[in-house]
Amino acid sequence: MKLHSTGPIQDVLRFRWKLNESEITQEMILYHQDRRIDFKTRVHWNEAHKLLKVGFPVDIVTDKATYEIPFGALERPTHRNTSWEQAQYEVCGHRFVDVSEHGYGVSLLNDCKYGYDIQGSTIRLSLLRAPKWPDHSADLGEHEFTYSLYPHKGDWREAHTLRRAAELNHPAEVTEVERGQGKLPSVQSLIQFTGQHVVLDSIKPSEDGWASILRLYESSGGRERITLQWPQSCKEIFLSDALEHELEAIEHQDGLIELQFAPYEIKTIRIHH
Repeated sequence: MKLHSTGPIQDVLRFRWKLNESEITQEMILYHQDRRIDFKTRVHWNEAHKLLKVGFPVDIVTDKATYEIPFGALERPTHRNTSWEQAQYEVCGHRFVDVSEHGYGVSLLNDCKYGYDIQGSTIRLSLLRAPKWPDHSADLGEHEFTYSLYPHKGDWREAHTLRRAAELNHPAEVTEVERGQGKLPSVQSLIQFTGQHVVLDSIKPSEDGWASILRLYESSGGRERITLQWPQSCKEIFLSDALEHELEAIEHQDGLIELQFAPYEIKTIRIHH
Protein backbone atom coordinates (compact mmCIF):
# COMPACT_ATOMS: atom_id res chain seq x y z
CA MET A 1 0.00 0.00 0.00
CA LYS A 2 1.14 3.54 -0.71
CA LEU A 3 -0.32 7.03 -0.78
CA HIS A 4 -0.84 7.66 -4.47
CA SER A 5 -2.14 11.23 -4.31
CA THR A 6 -3.72 13.76 -1.98
CA GLY A 7 -5.54 17.01 -2.59
CA PRO A 8 -8.43 19.29 -1.63
CA ILE A 9 -11.07 16.97 -3.12
CA GLN A 10 -9.87 13.41 -2.55
CA ASP A 11 -7.07 11.22 -1.25
CA VAL A 12 -6.06 8.04 -3.08
CA LEU A 13 -4.40 4.95 -1.63
CA ARG A 14 -2.97 2.38 -4.05
CA PHE A 15 -2.78 -1.36 -3.33
CA ARG A 16 -1.19 -4.16 -5.32
CA TRP A 17 -1.55 -7.91 -4.76
CA LYS A 18 -0.13 -10.98 -6.43
CA LEU A 19 -2.69 -13.82 -6.37
CA ASN A 20 -1.31 -17.08 -7.79
CA GLU A 21 -0.99 -16.27 -11.52
CA SER A 22 -3.03 -13.08 -11.32
CA GLU A 23 -2.30 -9.49 -10.32
CA ILE A 24 -4.69 -6.99 -8.73
CA THR A 25 -4.13 -3.22 -8.63
CA GLN A 26 -6.61 -1.12 -6.72
CA GLU A 27 -7.08 2.56 -5.92
CA MET A 28 -9.10 3.34 -2.80
CA ILE A 29 -10.55 6.85 -3.24
CA LEU A 30 -11.58 8.78 -0.12
CA TYR A 31 -13.60 11.93 -0.87
CA HIS A 32 -13.41 14.91 1.48
CA GLN A 33 -17.03 16.00 0.96
CA ASP A 34 -18.66 12.65 0.23
CA ARG A 35 -19.28 9.50 2.28
CA ARG A 36 -18.82 7.24 -0.74
CA ILE A 37 -15.58 5.25 -0.83
CA ASP A 38 -14.60 4.04 -4.30
CA PHE A 39 -12.48 0.98 -5.04
CA LYS A 40 -11.24 1.43 -8.59
CA THR A 41 -9.88 -1.97 -9.56
CA ARG A 42 -7.78 -3.42 -12.36
CA VAL A 43 -7.16 -7.17 -12.53
CA HIS A 44 -5.02 -9.31 -14.79
CA TRP A 45 -6.95 -12.56 -14.29
CA ASN A 46 -5.27 -15.87 -15.13
CA GLU A 47 -6.80 -18.46 -12.80
CA ALA A 48 -8.52 -21.83 -13.10
CA HIS A 49 -11.48 -23.01 -11.00
CA LYS A 50 -11.41 -19.94 -8.77
CA LEU A 51 -13.98 -17.36 -7.70
CA LEU A 52 -12.77 -13.90 -6.66
CA LYS A 53 -15.00 -12.10 -4.16
CA VAL A 54 -14.68 -8.99 -2.02
CA GLY A 55 -16.20 -8.85 1.46
CA PHE A 56 -17.06 -6.06 3.90
CA PRO A 57 -17.83 -7.02 7.53
CA VAL A 58 -20.08 -4.09 8.44
CA ASP A 59 -21.40 -3.36 11.94
CA ILE A 60 -25.10 -3.72 11.11
CA VAL A 61 -27.69 -5.83 12.92
CA THR A 62 -30.48 -6.86 10.53
CA ASP A 63 -32.12 -10.02 9.22
CA LYS A 64 -32.76 -8.71 5.70
CA ALA A 65 -30.99 -6.92 2.88
CA THR A 66 -32.36 -4.90 -0.04
CA TYR A 67 -31.19 -5.57 -3.61
CA GLU A 68 -31.89 -3.49 -6.68
CA ILE A 69 -33.78 -5.42 -9.37
CA PRO A 70 -35.13 -4.16 -12.73
CA PHE A 71 -37.47 -1.22 -12.02
CA GLY A 72 -37.56 -1.80 -8.28
CA ALA A 73 -35.98 -3.37 -5.19
CA LEU A 74 -36.35 -6.70 -3.39
CA GLU A 75 -35.71 -7.74 0.21
CA ARG A 76 -34.01 -11.07 0.95
CA PRO A 77 -32.98 -12.63 4.30
CA THR A 78 -29.38 -12.41 5.54
CA HIS A 79 -29.58 -15.73 7.44
CA ARG A 80 -29.60 -19.40 6.39
CA ASN A 81 -32.41 -20.81 8.54
CA THR A 82 -34.11 -22.91 5.85
CA SER A 83 -32.92 -25.25 3.13
CA TRP A 84 -34.14 -22.73 0.55
CA GLU A 85 -31.95 -20.01 2.06
CA GLN A 86 -28.98 -22.38 2.39
CA ALA A 87 -29.23 -23.15 -1.34
CA GLN A 88 -28.74 -19.47 -2.20
CA TYR A 89 -24.96 -19.46 -2.38
CA GLU A 90 -25.29 -16.08 -4.01
CA VAL A 91 -28.19 -14.02 -5.34
CA CYS A 92 -28.49 -11.52 -8.15
CA GLY A 93 -28.80 -7.78 -7.80
CA HIS A 94 -28.17 -4.80 -10.02
CA ARG A 95 -26.38 -1.62 -9.02
CA PHE A 96 -26.61 -1.87 -5.23
CA VAL A 97 -27.31 -3.95 -2.17
CA ASP A 98 -28.09 -2.35 1.20
CA VAL A 99 -28.21 -3.47 4.82
CA SER A 100 -29.75 -1.05 7.31
CA GLU A 101 -30.82 -0.89 10.92
CA HIS A 102 -32.79 1.92 12.54
CA GLY A 103 -31.00 5.19 11.76
CA TYR A 104 -27.96 3.78 9.97
CA GLY A 105 -27.04 1.61 7.01
CA VAL A 106 -24.37 0.65 4.49
CA SER A 107 -24.82 0.22 0.74
CA LEU A 108 -22.45 -1.60 -1.59
CA LEU A 109 -22.60 -0.07 -5.07
CA ASN A 110 -21.08 -1.46 -8.26
CA ASP A 111 -20.80 -0.60 -11.93
CA CYS A 112 -20.86 -4.05 -13.58
CA LYS A 113 -21.00 -6.95 -11.08
CA TYR A 114 -24.27 -8.64 -10.14
CA GLY A 115 -23.64 -11.60 -7.80
CA TYR A 116 -24.00 -10.95 -4.04
CA ASP A 117 -24.13 -12.94 -0.86
CA ILE A 118 -24.72 -11.69 2.68
CA GLN A 119 -24.15 -13.84 5.73
CA GLY A 120 -24.92 -12.10 9.00
CA SER A 121 -23.27 -8.69 8.76
CA THR A 122 -20.75 -9.46 5.98
CA ILE A 123 -21.57 -8.23 2.47
CA ARG A 124 -19.77 -10.00 -0.35
CA LEU A 125 -19.68 -9.23 -4.07
CA SER A 126 -18.51 -11.69 -6.74
CA LEU A 127 -15.91 -10.07 -8.98
CA LEU A 128 -14.40 -12.69 -11.31
CA ARG A 129 -14.79 -16.39 -12.06
CA ALA A 130 -12.51 -19.00 -13.60
CA PRO A 131 -14.65 -21.95 -14.79
CA LYS A 132 -13.47 -24.29 -17.51
CA TRP A 133 -16.93 -25.20 -18.80
CA PRO A 134 -18.77 -24.32 -20.98
CA ASP A 135 -16.18 -21.63 -21.86
CA HIS A 136 -12.63 -22.62 -20.95
CA SER A 137 -11.45 -19.00 -21.24
CA ALA A 138 -14.26 -17.29 -19.27
CA ASP A 139 -13.13 -14.04 -17.59
CA LEU A 140 -9.45 -14.56 -18.45
CA GLY A 141 -7.53 -11.39 -19.29
CA GLU A 142 -7.69 -7.74 -18.28
CA HIS A 143 -10.59 -6.30 -16.29
CA GLU A 144 -11.42 -2.83 -14.98
CA PHE A 145 -14.34 -2.13 -12.64
CA THR A 146 -15.33 -0.04 -9.65
CA TYR A 147 -17.35 -0.86 -6.56
CA SER A 148 -18.11 1.54 -3.74
CA LEU A 149 -19.00 1.45 -0.07
CA TYR A 150 -21.61 4.03 0.94
CA PRO A 151 -22.36 4.39 4.69
CA HIS A 152 -25.41 6.53 5.33
CA LYS A 153 -27.99 7.76 7.81
CA GLY A 154 -31.44 6.18 7.76
CA ASP A 155 -32.35 3.45 5.31
CA TRP A 156 -31.57 3.19 1.58
CA ARG A 157 -34.62 5.27 0.68
CA GLU A 158 -33.68 8.20 2.94
CA ALA A 159 -30.06 7.99 1.74
CA HIS A 160 -31.09 7.95 -1.95
CA THR A 161 -28.87 4.92 -2.52
CA LEU A 162 -30.38 4.39 -5.98
CA ARG A 163 -29.28 7.88 -6.99
CA ARG A 164 -25.76 7.27 -5.69
CA ALA A 165 -25.57 3.99 -7.61
CA ALA A 166 -26.69 5.78 -10.77
CA GLU A 167 -24.01 8.44 -10.21
CA LEU A 168 -21.37 5.72 -9.99
CA ASN A 169 -22.57 4.11 -13.22
CA HIS A 170 -22.99 7.42 -15.10
CA PRO A 171 -20.44 9.89 -13.68
CA ALA A 172 -20.65 13.52 -14.71
CA GLU A 173 -18.09 14.48 -17.33
CA VAL A 174 -16.13 17.69 -16.81
CA THR A 175 -14.63 19.46 -19.81
CA GLU A 176 -12.52 22.61 -19.81
CA VAL A 177 -13.59 25.07 -22.52
CA GLU A 178 -12.85 28.65 -23.39
CA ARG A 179 -15.22 31.28 -22.07
CA GLY A 180 -17.86 32.26 -24.61
CA GLN A 181 -19.93 35.40 -25.14
CA GLY A 182 -23.34 33.78 -24.70
CA LYS A 183 -25.47 33.77 -21.57
CA LEU A 184 -26.55 30.58 -19.84
CA PRO A 185 -28.62 30.24 -16.67
CA SER A 186 -26.93 28.94 -13.52
CA VAL A 187 -29.24 25.90 -13.54
CA GLN A 188 -30.42 24.18 -16.71
CA SER A 189 -31.73 20.74 -17.64
CA LEU A 190 -33.17 19.02 -20.68
CA ILE A 191 -36.38 18.16 -18.81
CA GLN A 192 -37.66 19.81 -15.63
CA PHE A 193 -38.63 16.95 -13.37
CA THR A 194 -39.68 16.97 -9.71
CA GLY A 195 -39.44 13.27 -8.81
CA GLN A 196 -37.72 12.21 -5.59
CA HIS A 197 -38.10 8.43 -5.83
CA VAL A 198 -39.72 8.30 -9.26
CA VAL A 199 -36.96 7.71 -11.80
CA LEU A 200 -36.98 9.00 -15.38
CA ASP A 201 -35.24 5.93 -16.75
CA SER A 202 -35.41 6.30 -20.55
CA ILE A 203 -35.85 8.99 -23.21
CA LYS A 204 -35.94 7.70 -26.78
CA PRO A 205 -37.61 8.12 -30.19
CA SER A 206 -40.64 5.92 -30.66
CA GLU A 207 -40.20 2.78 -32.74
CA ASP A 208 -42.48 4.21 -35.46
CA GLY A 209 -40.56 7.51 -35.51
CA TRP A 210 -43.62 9.68 -34.87
CA ALA A 211 -43.14 10.53 -31.19
CA SER A 212 -40.81 10.60 -28.19
CA ILE A 213 -41.00 7.94 -25.49
CA LEU A 214 -40.36 8.50 -21.77
CA ARG A 215 -40.30 5.59 -19.32
CA LEU A 216 -40.56 6.26 -15.60
CA TYR A 217 -40.89 4.08 -12.52
CA GLU A 218 -41.35 4.43 -8.77
CA SER A 219 -38.23 3.00 -7.12
CA SER A 220 -38.84 3.01 -3.35
CA GLY A 221 -42.11 1.15 -2.84
CA GLY A 222 -44.07 4.31 -2.00
CA ARG A 223 -46.51 6.69 -3.64
CA GLU A 224 -45.53 9.95 -5.29
CA ARG A 225 -46.96 12.67 -7.52
CA ILE A 226 -44.50 14.23 -9.95
CA THR A 227 -44.52 17.02 -12.52
CA LEU A 228 -42.63 16.93 -15.79
CA GLN A 229 -42.06 19.71 -18.31
CA TRP A 230 -41.34 18.68 -21.90
CA PRO A 231 -38.95 21.33 -23.32
CA GLN A 232 -40.40 21.51 -26.84
CA SER A 233 -43.83 22.22 -28.22
CA CYS A 234 -46.02 19.13 -28.39
CA LYS A 235 -49.43 18.30 -29.81
CA GLU A 236 -50.62 15.35 -27.74
CA ILE A 237 -49.34 13.26 -24.83
CA PHE A 238 -50.51 9.70 -24.21
CA LEU A 239 -50.03 7.05 -21.59
CA SER A 240 -48.88 3.95 -23.49
CA ASP A 241 -47.96 0.33 -22.85
CA ALA A 242 -44.46 -1.17 -23.09
CA LEU A 243 -44.98 -1.71 -26.84
CA GLU A 244 -45.70 2.03 -27.23
CA HIS A 245 -49.38 1.56 -28.09
CA GLU A 246 -51.47 4.54 -26.98
CA LEU A 247 -53.80 3.81 -24.05
CA GLU A 248 -55.26 7.13 -22.92
CA ALA A 249 -54.63 10.83 -23.41
CA ILE A 250 -52.87 12.83 -20.69
CA GLU A 251 -53.92 16.41 -20.07
CA HIS A 252 -51.08 18.89 -20.34
CA GLN A 253 -50.50 22.63 -20.43
CA ASP A 254 -47.74 23.58 -22.87
CA GLY A 255 -46.00 20.26 -22.23
CA LEU A 256 -46.38 20.34 -18.41
CA ILE A 257 -47.92 17.14 -17.02
CA GLU A 258 -48.65 15.66 -13.61
CA LEU A 259 -48.45 11.93 -12.92
CA GLN A 260 -49.39 9.86 -9.87
CA PHE A 261 -47.36 6.71 -9.14
CA ALA A 262 -48.23 3.71 -6.98
CA PRO A 263 -45.44 1.63 -5.36
CA TYR A 264 -43.00 0.30 -8.01
CA GLU A 265 -45.35 1.36 -10.80
CA ILE A 266 -43.93 1.73 -14.32
CA LYS A 267 -45.38 4.29 -16.74
CA THR A 268 -44.55 4.82 -20.40
CA ILE A 269 -45.39 8.23 -21.89
CA ARG A 270 -45.73 8.91 -25.62
CA ILE A 271 -45.30 12.55 -26.72
CA HIS A 272 -46.31 13.73 -30.18
CA HIS A 273 -44.43 16.80 -31.41
